Amino acid sequence: MNIRYRRYYQLKGDYMRIGHNITSLNSLNRLNKNNKSITSSLERLSSGLRINIAADDAAGLAISEKMRAQIRGLAQAERNTQDGISLIQTMESGLGTIQDPNLLRLRELALQASNDTLTNFDRTLIQKEVEQIKLGINDIANNTQFNGIHLLNNDLEVNTNITPVQGNISTNWTANIPARDLSKTSDGGYVGIRIPGNNPFKLDSMGNLVWSQAIPNMDVYSIKESSDGGYILLGNDFSADAFSNQKINIIKWDGNLNEQWRTGVSGVYSIMGNEVIETSDGSFIVAGTGSGIQGWDGLVAKFNSNGVQQSTLIVGSSQSNPVGYGSEEFNSIIETADGGYLAIGSSSLKLNGSYTDTSSWVMKYDSNLNPLWDTRVGGTGNDEGYRAIATSDGGAIIVGCYNDSTKISGLIYKLDSSGNVLWEKNDTSASSNFTSISEAKDGNYIIGGIVGDKYKLSIFDPQGNELANATLSGMASTIRFNSLISNDDGSYTFSTTTGITNFNVSYGSNPSTTYDYKTVNLQVGANSGDNFAVKLTDARTTALGIADIDLSTRQGAELAISKIDKAINTVSSKRSMYGAYQNALEHIHNNLTNYEVNLTAAESRIRDVDMAKEMMNLTKYNILSQASQAMLAQANQQPQGVLQLLK
Repeated sequence: MNIRYRRYYQLKGDYMRIGHNITSLNSLNRLNKNNKSITSSLERLSSGLRINIAADDAAGLAISEKMRAQIRGLAQAERNTQDGISLIQTMESGLGTIQDPNLLRLRELALQASNDTLTNFDRTLIQKEVEQIKLGINDIANNTQFNGIHLLNNDLEVNTNITPVQGNISTNWTANIPARDLSKTSDGGYVGIRIPGNNPFKLDSMGNLVWSQAIPNMDVYSIKESSDGGYILLGNDFSADAFSNQKINIIKWDGNLNEQWRTGVSGVYSIMGNEVIETSDGSFIVAGTGSGIQGWDGLVAKFNSNGVQQSTLIVGSSQSNPVGYGSEEFNSIIETADGGYLAIGSSSLKLNGSYTDTSSWVMKYDSNLNPLWDTRVGGTGNDEGYRAIATSDGGAIIVGCYNDSTKISGLIYKLDSSGNVLWEKNDTSASSNFTSISEAKDGNYIIGGIVGDKYKLSIFDPQGNELANATLSGMASTIRFNSLISNDDGSYTFSTTTGITNFNVSYGSNPSTTYDYKTVNLQVGANSGDNFAVKLTDARTTALGIADIDLSTRQGAELAISKIDKAINTVSSKRSMYGAYQNALEHIHNNLTNYEVNLTAAESRIRDVDMAKEMMNLTKYNILSQASQAMLAQANQQPQGVLQLLK
């Protein structure tokens, strides 16, 4: 048999075997493959995706998922950028309102007050509007927020530790008058109280004695010039009996030292008055000590411009429930930016018949002398609060002494508008004490006190970091640093138990110290490190250098013009910077949009299905599936021929 016929019979033999229907199995396999292809096509067409599971395209899926993460990151970065633009617009709008009308109006008033056709009374009225404008500027700065972020009242951050440098003091003049309370007058001079005795006095701007006036039967503690050119005095009446409610005595003089009225604190037993100030509404506030239920308590009393008592309040531990046995005293009082008051002193509690350690004590009142909150700061020994200066954010910086039971050291701390302690610093020197504070021209604070038997001056920044210090030697062992005044010409004047000194202080910067404002970091890209830093600023009057402008004198008005011009330039510079920030962010946003579109198109080519092509495949696989079914039917009929051999 030749090969051709042998192959024929071999195939015929395979055909006649029925153990396996190979033809049917081949047809079934093709049918299953076609049905699977149809299922895949239907899945792609219904989802719109070429890759639905990793098996569809493993490498394409990995690339596509990475692209999708980038695309979603870009979309979020676009929203972040738009939020950043909104933040900058809010900040720039606040600065614009501060600049116009507030700073421009201040400049108009300064120019008006510089004209000698006005009287001092006219300038006093102008100064009242100035104070309201300054309050308005601070209000804008303190309340300009974006999602709770304060934008225009950010203090400088210190990036490195500060080592105080040595300051240099140059004395301009001295007056050999031991003085208690010393304050400025509108003509550039000073009024104070001689120690010891009952003699208020006035000095001119060079320290020459202008007048001295004795007050019989009265120990005077405080004198201030009033807005009408007169004087308000506070002391204790020696002629009052032990139970008199007139022990604290308030006297009002006109500019010629003629007594206009005299009154005391009625309704309570007043023990001692320590300071009197005139408020922005023309009233007078007294701070001191009064008799409480079980001990001495802090006393504040308010009088109108005619000496009529409007309200009086005794606060302290003996007013508490249950009643405590304490000893409280207010040494000074200041008016805050919101029209309220802060009284500063000391507070203690009496337990088991003995007094506990006292703390530096600050009490906040509203404009009607309603108590709002109080704060106590101190160590394990007796602490004291002496003086305070209001800050433009509604808080205050307080100075005093701190006792840790081993030594007494100078204390300085910052409170916010709710009485929370933001920072607290202690002088590291032994036997030191801070008793006075004044704001410097550069926005820092100069603190006066003693170290041992020497006078000490320290310069602190708004965060409580000591930048520089200087000491004056050769003083007596029984000294006290009483008042510290910042003058319009940049000099300072302080009063002590040994005399009055006018001086200048200079100090160099520490090269290791750097400053910057806080920043808001915007995530403006899809990857780590794609940041855009927006530097915040401080637009409060202190930061702008106009917190202390005084237009009540022509000289003060002339000095104010240059300060206001500098503030206007500062605000303009900041607005320009924020305009550049906004332009940069808008460019970034445009780029992000283009980036997202192009990356989405690339990801679509990998992941999305070509609908036309997939419809063609579906049609093809449907036809093949139908053909496979037909061929499977034919293949299943082929073994039927075996039955013919069995007949």
